[in-house]
Amino acid sequence: MKLPPVSFRAQVNPEVIVSMREVVARLGTPGVRIVDARTEKEFNGGDIRALRGGHIPGAVNIPYEANWVDPDTPLKLQRRQVAGKDGMSLKPAQDLRALYARLDPEKETIVYCQSGVRAAETATVLQSLGFRNVKVYDSSWLATATASTRRQRTLPISMSAASTASSCRCNNASSSSRDRSRNSRPHKEKN
Repeated sequence: MKLPPVSFRAQVNPEVIVSMREVVARLGTPGVRIVDARTEKEFNGGDIRALRGGHIPGAVNIPYEANWVDPDTPLKLQRRQVAGKDGMSLKPAQDLRALYARLDPEKETIVYCQSGVRAAETATVLQSLGFRNVKVYDSSWLATATASTRRQRTLPISMSAASTASSCRCNNASSSSRDRSRNSRPHKEKN
């Protein structure tokens, strides 16, 4: 039996997204926390998937895979070590609360990743944990890296490993094996 077509009209909700200009305006603001949902290697500039590597200064790195019961599931699927994607299910709420315990649910929390997809999952998790003002920087790292390579230098970039010291509370061995499995391109800096 064929179902009839359904009409769907997507509408942007401006209350849950921020632009690059808005991110720049909020940098260094005490009531705002920026979360980078990419891998630790992407955050540090070791895995470059845009014109440049690095992260937004002041951002905290909590990879979105840390939300999952088993962050290594994609690698295990690739190696045929597991039959299904059950490991990509979200952790229990108490584990997620522990993962994000350093963040203040009362502050504005801006989440970004490479293009907004991983940030959207993290934003949804934060909202489910009671964070009141969560926004996604929809253009994310793709726009930031591009803007930072032009003369406009709209948004500063940091590549310091020190910013990762406050990174996620997930198994570092898991992160390392995940990162090694991805194709990393070497970063060539243009002066």
